[in-house]
Amino acid sequence: MIYFRDNVIEQLHHYSINYEEQNYSFGYINRTIFVEVKTEIRSLGELIRQINQYKTYQKGDYYVLCPDNKYKDLLQEQGIYSIDYKQY
Repeated sequence: MIYFRDNVIEQLHHYSINYEEQNYSFGYINRTIFVEVKTEIRSLGELIRQINQYKTYQKGDYYVLCPDNKYKDLLQEQGIYSIDYKQY
């Protein structure tokens, strides 16, 4: 079975300070965020297996966006975060 992530967000932060007219660079931090979008969660176990399979191949923070947020705490126990869905 082949799955594709719905969205990938990459952030690159550069850290430096200026002190007495000198610039001191501390380097970069790269953060990758993956977002799985669901209209509903039919099977929590299947969703967790799917995201854990992604985690095997690509490291990063994994989020689920779904109108029904009832599994938020269970997902967070698995290291998967929820994005609050608000319909406007």
